[in-house]
Amino acid sequence: MIVLSGNDISVSFGGETLFHDVNFRLEENGRAGLVGVNGCGKTTLMHVINGRQEAETGGISKAAGIKIGCMEQYVIRDDNITLYDEVLEIFRPLIDAENELADIAVAIDTGDHSEQTLSRQMQLQERFEREGGLTYKSMTCSALVGLGFSEEDFGKPISVMSGGQKSKAQLAKLLLSGSNILLLDEPTNHLDIDAVAWLEDFLAEYFGTVIVVSHDRHFLNNVCTHTVDIDYTKIKMYVGNYEFWYESSQLIQKMLKQQNKKNEEKIKELQSFI
Repeated sequence: MIVLSGNDISVSFGGETLFHDVNFRLEENGRAGLVGVNGCGKTTLMHVINGRQEAETGGISKAAGIKIGCMEQYVIRDDNITLYDEVLEIFRPLIDAENELADIAVAIDTGDHSEQTLSRQMQLQERFEREGGLTYKSMTCSALVGLGFSEEDFGKPISVMSGGQKSKAQLAKLLLSGSNILLLDEPTNHLDIDAVAWLEDFLAEYFGTVIVVSHDRHFLNNVCTHTVDIDYTKIKMYVGNYEFWYESSQLIQKMLKQQNKKNEEKIKELQSFI
C-alpha cells in the first residue's frame, strides 16, 4: 500500500531551484534513505513532507489515518521536570486513562457499584490495554536506556541535561509517538556505537515507514530498503540500501563516460573524413 506520495513538487530557495516537478511514492513499512550532496534539499524535502514548508507547485498526499512524526513536533517543553517524566508525557492519553481507572477503583471500593461506573471501568480498561497501557512505562525505560541514558539519569531534571542529551530525549519521544511515518534527520548524532545499534534494531522491528537523512553510511546500509537520490533538481528512487545505490550510480557514471568517449571518437573520425 502506498502511504505517502509527492506529486509534481517544485521548491526554490534563494533563487535556486531545489526540486522541479518531482514525483515519488513510498510504500508501507519501507525504509528510504535520502542522499545527495550538501545543499541539494534533503532537509527541505523533509519539511515539505511534514508540512513545515509549502511547495511552490504540487504537494504531498498521504493515505487515510497516517500520522507523520518528526523531531520538531516533540521538542522539550519543560526543563523543570525529570527526563523520565518528560519522555513519558508522550503517553498522556494512557496516563489520563490510568488515573481515571484508579479513581473508579476508589469509587467502587467505597460503595459505588452503579451500572454507569462499572460500564465505564470496563470500556476504559479495554482501551487502556489495547493501546499499550500495560507496557508504556517499560517501553519508555527501554528507549531511554537504548539511546544511552543511565537509570540515574531518569530522575534528573531536563535543565541539567546537555544539548545532545536533550536531542536524544526528543528522539525517544518521536520513536515512542506511535507515528506511522518517522522522519529522521541525522538521528545518529549524539549517539554512541551501542545506541546506534539499538536504534537499528528498533527500526528493524518498527511497523511503519521510515525516511532518514544521515551521513552514517553504515547506518543507512543497515536500515534502508530504498535509496532516494536528490540530484540536479530531480529525485530518483532505487530499490536497495546505500551501498547498492552507490555501486549502481558509479556504474551509470562509468557507462556515461564510456559512451561520451565513444561519441567524441566518432566525431573525430567524421571530422577527419570530412
